[in-house]
Parts: sequence; C-alpha cells; structure tokens
Amino acid sequence: HREDLNPLDKAEAIVRELSENTGLEAATIPRILSTVVRRLNAQKRMNLVSELVTVAPDEQQQGLAALGLDEQELAVLRTLLDLQLNPASIDANIFPMLSLADDLKTAIRQLGLKGVHAMALSKLSAKNLVLPEEEAQPIRVQATNQVIADKLSVTQTRKLVQEIISSTLDDFPGAARPFKQVKLAAGNLKKLSPQVLEQAEVEQLVELQEVLRQKLAEIEAVLKQNTEK
Repeated sequence: HREDLNPLDKAEAIVRELSENTGLEAATIPRILSTVVRRLNAQKRMNLVSELVTVAPDEQQQGLAALGLDEQELAVLRTLLDLQLNPASIDANIFPMLSLADDLKTAIRQLGLKGVHAMALSKLSAKNLVLPEEEAQPIRVQATNQVIADKLSVTQTRKLVQEIISSTLDDFPGAARPFKQVKLAAGNLKKLSPQVLEQAEVEQLVELQEVLRQKLAEIEAVLKQNTEK
C-alpha cells in the first residue's frame, strides 16, 4: 500500500504506476504534471481539478475535457484521479522528493527523515551555499544528522538551514565570494558530460552556447587587462 511508504518510495511508486497506465516514460511524468499544474494555476483553474478527486468517473472525464489539455497531460491527470490522488498535492508535496540529493534520499530511507524536513534541508544546496557540491554535501549531511538526533520540528529545521547558509556566506568576505562563484561555475560545467548534453533540448544547447560565448569574451577581456597591468 502506498500509504505505508515513505514519501520518496511513494513518489517512485506513483510514477511507476502512472507510467504503466499511460505508457509515458517515467522520467517525463513529473515534468508533465508540473507544467500542467503551473499553467492551470496561472489560469486559476487548478481548483477545478482538485474538486474532481471525489466525483464519479464520468464527471471527472467531463471536467478534464473542458480544460484544453494535451494528450499526455490528460493521461496523467486522469490516471491520478482514477487513483483518487489530488494532482496539485502530488506535484507540490510528493514528486519534489524525486529531485532531492542522494544523501537526503538515503536519510529518508535509512534514517527515517521526513519528507518535509528533507525539503527544508535541500535548501543547503551548492548554489545557496556558493560552494561546490563536494563541499556542500558534508554540510547538508551534518545538518541532517542534527535534525534527526535532536528531533527538530520543521520550523526549527528551516531556522537551522537559514543559520547555516548565513554563517557559510559570512565566512567569505564580499570580495572573496566571486572566487567561490567562479569555482562553483567551473565545477558545474565539468559535470556537463556528453551524455547530459545529448539528452538536452536543442534550444537549451543553443542558449548555453550563447552564454558560454559571451562569458568567454568577458574572460578574455579581463585576462587581457591583467596582462597589460
């Protein structure tokens, strides 16, 4: 039963069930749901979908048909409603578990970390800490262990996370932060393997190429200035 699962395993079970029922690739399902939920929220019509959870199947079909969904969106929402799951709740509270860092996923499965605490701890990311991931991860793991050992509430966990972020940034004077940002950017670029690039959309690659060209020109200008000093 899904109710007996932790939120991470529940998310994976729902994705698996959706994939089996719709024929869609599992990896695409959270993105499809997020896209349609975001659009319907912008149109102020997401509440209409939430109201369909408890009505009869024929009413669900009629309600979904009136929303102008594409085939994939319709398949995902229809299947969630068939499972008596609220699409908005799944998008906001369950599927985000799938994008957590591996150390947080391990803590959920092996240490009993709750999903809401994991989401709060996920703010201790390399980006927010302005650190490479290999330096951010130990900070996140230490905070996770503290949350579990001290049985912190969600509010206390969020406060701890903010204190850690503030403390980490305070360790680096304003003049030193750009060096950390450059190091972080270089580390992220190294992670763009050929396999990752092959899976990206053409538009994303074109945008990345343009950004890199611009930054390379800026780097060359700075280096030229330094050599002329």
